[in-house]
Amino acid sequence: MAHVYANNELVDMLLMYGECHQVAAEASRRYSERFPNRFHPTPRRFVYVTQRARDTGQIQEHRGRHAGRARPRHMLQTEEGILDNVEDDPSTSTREIARQVNVSQHKVWKTLRENQLYPFHVQRV
Repeated sequence: MAHVYANNELVDMLLMYGECHQVAAEASRRYSERFPNRFHPTPRRFVYVTQRARDTGQIQEHRGRHAGRARPRHMLQTEEGILDNVEDDPSTSTREIARQVNVSQHKVWKTLRENQLYPFHVQRV
């Protein structure tokens, strides 16, 4: 998983990149020297942060619609219902679970994958 930088780290990266006249390799080396206790970004990261700031006006990366938020209670209850159905009868199809819980089959697959469960059909050979 990628390192998530704090705002002050990103600002320091932008400042360092500017000090080094936009030479990413030099900025990476000097950042590592100046901040030895921090995670050391690659030279490419300096370019990405700068480009994101230019394109969007923001330095933080957009992490999706629900990033960092707690899941609503109804979503948790739906996911519990899906997992309960699988626990009761592991051979139940994702289509049948979706019908019983009243959600899309995609939501069933997504919930199973998030919980490291992978539906399959046993085939005798």
